[in-house]
Amino acid sequence: MGSGASLGASEDDLRKKEKRERKEARQKLKQAVLSSAEQNDDYLMRMRFLLQVPLFKRFPKDEQPLLASACRTEKFAEGATIVRQGDVGDAFYVLQKGQAIVSVKLPDGTKKQLAKLGPGDYFGEKALLTSELRTATIQTETQVETLTITRKHFDDLGLSDKLTFGDRKAQKESARERKVHEPTEKTPEQRKFITTALLQNENLNAYGTVPDNKISALVDAMWQETVLKGKRIMKEDDIGAEFFYVIEDGVFEVLVREVLGDSTDVLALQKGKTKVVDILKGGSTFGELAILYLVPRRATIVCSQPATVWKIDRKQFKDIMMSSSEAKQKEFIRYFDSIPMLEPLLASEKQELSQVIVEITFHANEFILRQDEPGSTFLMLVEGQVAIYKDGRQVADLTANHAKGYIPYFGEKALIASEKRAATVMVVSDSARCLMLDKDAFDDTLGPFKAIIESAMQPMNDEAKAKKIHHPSDDSRDKIFMNDLVNCGRIGCGGFSTVDMVQHRPTGETYALKSLNKGFIMKATMLSAVVQEKDILFLTNSNFIIRLMECYNSPEHLHFLLELCLGGDLYNTYKKKALFGNTDCARYYIAGVSLAFEHLHERKIIYRDLKPENVLLDHLGRTKIADFGCSKFAMGRTYTTCGSPDYYAPEVVNSQGHHVSVDWWALGILLYELMAQRPPFESIFPMQTYVKIEKGIDRITFPMNVQGKCEELIKALCRQDPEERLCMKLGGVDNLFKAKWYAKFDVPRMRAGTLDVPHKPLVRSNKDQRNFSSEIKDDLPRVYPYTDPGDGWDDFFASC
Repeated sequence: MGSGASLGASEDDLRKKEKRERKEARQKLKQAVLSSAEQNDDYLMRMRFLLQVPLFKRFPKDEQPLLASACRTEKFAEGATIVRQGDVGDAFYVLQKGQAIVSVKLPDGTKKQLAKLGPGDYFGEKALLTSELRTATIQTETQVETLTITRKHFDDLGLSDKLTFGDRKAQKESARERKVHEPTEKTPEQRKFITTALLQNENLNAYGTVPDNKISALVDAMWQETVLKGKRIMKEDDIGAEFFYVIEDGVFEVLVREVLGDSTDVLALQKGKTKVVDILKGGSTFGELAILYLVPRRATIVCSQPATVWKIDRKQFKDIMMSSSEAKQKEFIRYFDSIPMLEPLLASEKQELSQVIVEITFHANEFILRQDEPGSTFLMLVEGQVAIYKDGRQVADLTANHAKGYIPYFGEKALIASEKRAATVMVVSDSARCLMLDKDAFDDTLGPFKAIIESAMQPMNDEAKAKKIHHPSDDSRDKIFMNDLVNCGRIGCGGFSTVDMVQHRPTGETYALKSLNKGFIMKATMLSAVVQEKDILFLTNSNFIIRLMECYNSPEHLHFLLELCLGGDLYNTYKKKALFGNTDCARYYIAGVSLAFEHLHERKIIYRDLKPENVLLDHLGRTKIADFGCSKFAMGRTYTTCGSPDYYAPEVVNSQGHHVSVDWWALGILLYELMAQRPPFESIFPMQTYVKIEKGIDRITFPMNVQGKCEELIKALCRQDPEERLCMKLGGVDNLFKAKWYAKFDVPRMRAGTLDVPHKPLVRSNKDQRNFSSEIKDDLPRVYPYTDPGDGWDDFFASC
């Protein structure tokens, strides 16, 4: 027993070790890929280009820089073959420039051209996941430039499980293919008879007369069958509806359960004995509701005299009747945009789905769903009101509200599995209009979509909702228009920008609006810096970094709409609350900044402007860094001098070129200032500051409260050699949290944003400005006159 347990433990340890080693190796490879990427401008261009490719629209934002860095640029001469039919695929291509021709070789040896490809088109995507043979040849028509990723590179970087193909239709199971029944030849009299019966069906003509071409198509597809006396061809509540019928001759009885008690009693409506409620004869039709809308059969139908009927199966019937107008499809897509579980769909997929959705109107006291019945339909309530019952007791009521974008929905689990209904849904308004989608139609249109839908159905916390809904790169977000913003007062002012608190009229939410003067941007040639600041904010998605909501372009300004941090900045907070020297506060704020740097550095972004004024607190006291005007994408060294002189690293002072290591130096300086109330190299004149910086941190005399473990950590962050700084070594930011000064600090809770804050700012409302300096409210930035040159230089900026 003992040796067996020991062996099990050692095997488990070995597996953990191997897993850890694989993870470390992958991390090293990722860093190597990013470090060896081409020059900054090319890297940014690739990233922007790739994110326009539909295949990568859902690629996680955290992995997008890695994806861009993993690509290599390839050039092909005119007439060159990029991939050849029959070869094993091992790479994926995106066309950046030029034209290419797709062709296949037919069994008889002839070549058939299928399509032409241009910039933005891609091919070979399956080669990223499997070793499949190329199904076509792609040859260049002009000189071509591609972005190429090999499968090995893709796998090594751990990207294969992040890719979701937009076109999933090829994955449909062959079992979905259904053998179509041969139609019966019809005489002119029979065609006229069936046509008349169809035109008299009220349900088919609920939204206007069915067009002649659809009637004709239904008649063409029908076949004739004989029904014997006593045969039951439909059962009440059955959801396995397969056929629609037109009776040519014979008699059928329609039976339904009797209602027990008051018809508003939900349980009574679902019980009772059956009774004959109608007789159907020649010219009658039935079965369309259960087929078209996949609702349970509303009655049992039994043949009481031998009959002849015309039939059409469910798929044929739906294919003919469900095709909707372009206007209707646009309306449906607007509804989809209000359904959280449909948000993961690409625009093209929503378009496809709009073509198979079905409308149905229910009337007062009608059931839309019944508890415990098997279900395979998902429904969206677009007009009217319904009541929700569980075990006969009303638990909720739902009302569609287009003005607020509220579209109630139910039965969503039916798109994943045909589960029993968890509740009864009954119409309580005069009528209710629903959009209905059944699982087969969904899967036939989009293929197996289970993983994405299951993910979308998972509950989201507030942070996840903010990331999903408000990031400006997400086309499905709730847009915030500038005309809907009301100014609540100035909360910040810079050299050529202002920051105002604004409130969004429709929601009441408040934000920070940073406005940059176009005249100054042009005079100071700051355009590239503004472009870079926007790109950086677009590509960051961290709880420790200020969140970008929208970008606007007005006649004289460019505007960033940002998350509002009502707790103010660390500079004013420390002065007002006398927090200098508070170890708990310093630990928390330094941890928050370090996690923000970790997020930025993974994306090869240098922050370069750390100081207490740029570290903000939200209304709960959580840390977020802001102001990315000095930040830069840098794959290698950069030489621009910017930031605050007190926080310059030695390599910045010496103009030797610097990279992300300057941020870790600055973190050590911030820690010193938070503990000692002033930065370590502070002097009256900048040149004196630079001399002290060059002499190094070891020449500084630390105050008593900073000596010991804190001094040890500061010196580890502020090494003269950039590569020797604590977080530049293998282990990264984890090295910081392993320092003695951080003993017993709850890092997992800090990362998750659930660690108790050491200081909670007083915030009484979402318009409370008490934590912002009163001095800045009357400040005015430098304003330079601006005349639009008319070349569209600023067209790129606005996100809505």
